[in-house]
Amino acid sequence: MRDPRQLSHRFISCVALVVAAGCPQASVRHDGDPLLGQQWHLHDPIGGQDLRVMPVWAQGIEGQGVTVSIVDDGVDSTHEDLAGGVVFEDSNGLGPRRTGFGPRLGGSAVHGTAVAGVVAARADNGRGGRGVAPGARIIANDVTLHLGPHQLVDAMTRDLDSVDIVNVSWGASDMTGRLVSAMPGWSDAIERGLAEGRSGRGTIYVWSSGNGGSGDVDDSNYDGYANHPGVIAVGAVGRDGKRCAFSERGANILVSAPSMGRDGAGITTTDVEGLGGINDGRQRSDYPDLGYTNSFTGTSAATPMVTGVVALMLSASPLLTWRDVRVILARTARVNDPEDMGWTVNAAGLAVHDAHGFGVVDAHAAVDLARQWVSVGPGLTWHSELTPIPVPAVRDQTAPAGKILVRDSGITRLESVEVSIHAPAHEDFGPLEVILVSPGGTVSTLARPHPCSRTCGRIDGWTFSSVRHMDEPADGQWTLEVRDTDHGALDGLQTWDLRLFGRST
Repeated sequence: MRDPRQLSHRFISCVALVVAAGCPQASVRHDGDPLLGQQWHLHDPIGGQDLRVMPVWAQGIEGQGVTVSIVDDGVDSTHEDLAGGVVFEDSNGLGPRRTGFGPRLGGSAVHGTAVAGVVAARADNGRGGRGVAPGARIIANDVTLHLGPHQLVDAMTRDLDSVDIVNVSWGASDMTGRLVSAMPGWSDAIERGLAEGRSGRGTIYVWSSGNGGSGDVDDSNYDGYANHPGVIAVGAVGRDGKRCAFSERGANILVSAPSMGRDGAGITTTDVEGLGGINDGRQRSDYPDLGYTNSFTGTSAATPMVTGVVALMLSASPLLTWRDVRVILARTARVNDPEDMGWTVNAAGLAVHDAHGFGVVDAHAAVDLARQWVSVGPGLTWHSELTPIPVPAVRDQTAPAGKILVRDSGITRLESVEVSIHAPAHEDFGPLEVILVSPGGTVSTLARPHPCSRTCGRIDGWTFSSVRHMDEPADGQWTLEVRDTDHGALDGLQTWDLRLFGRST
């Protein structure tokens, strides 16, 4: 996501598509969507890093009955491969030429049109490719003309009863390494959507983890939007299954999805017509038809793939709550790049990775589990008191571990964890490494030493989040370890507190 213009574009086309439900390698026609054979993220017999959607489509599940709000720079509603899927009466960002200052997007509906195509480009219409959920409806919500607290709150809470999923493929500025707070009122809007959306089952918010991963300058946990426990933060992998260089790490990342990786294989999707789109006619490897591109990339491209998978899940099982969706995605995601030493297994037996979350989304497995899922039921919250961060006896590089003992919380399966650091006199968190260890020994790296464009910002009051402890029991001793890579960086740290959210088995 955040500024796809910064990334180079090249495409390697895919071979013929295969697979139908119950038939491991059955031939699938794609003449109804001419570019479907080049959409490797939908089926990839070479790299195997696709979304496993074709067995779901073969069951007749294509996102019918699900509405997705694309909060972006508008959507080209006249596009031949999107027309018929856009809900005009609820949209406020239609047309191929919406312009204005916004959240570092492409402008003129370029970015939003590409996102919309990944989610719901129409099926079997003889044009273009196909979206992950081609039967889903699209609402275009343009926030680029006047991006302020009021507009962003409205985008998160508009049509709560009719919007099922909100897709946001942008966020805080990348490659700064700074802590970036969400706009005032945004968090309250998310909480309202979770409580009131979809007739009380909760709106599902899907968010880009960020494109500041090169050199590990940024971490998704430094983004006050992506690290909110009510959103699904999405990472990106290439066709080889490895982390895309731009994709940020973060203990808050739930799952990942394909995007343009190191081999240059980009994502085929819809594009605004003319020279102002991603396909500007200058790239010899792109399509002659400027209304389509094979060069969409960033976590911008990965995020709507997860949105599309969630739409398939809701189409198959409409009563899923927002919390049900998160747990199902975590349990059914597959381990990509298994030789990467960053994979660990948490105390609940789930494989998890700092860059990939619980792995790449698997539509077939997620829909199958969704159809037989019993809701997680009411949520439980446990909140500690403020607890001192021990000061080292001698100025060294590690403070003694801070400890919080959790008893009788009633939470036998965790869903998310938050840690807040309080340090009124602390000036720069850049040299700090902050690690949370659960009673079962699972490690969440909340902050790692890194450079910043200027100062990294004050850590006082910042809340880090982690999903790495999914399904673990809450009770027991939690440990906070703070390490200093620049003597004196621990000065000013005072207290921390722990918030646990989950359910009883």
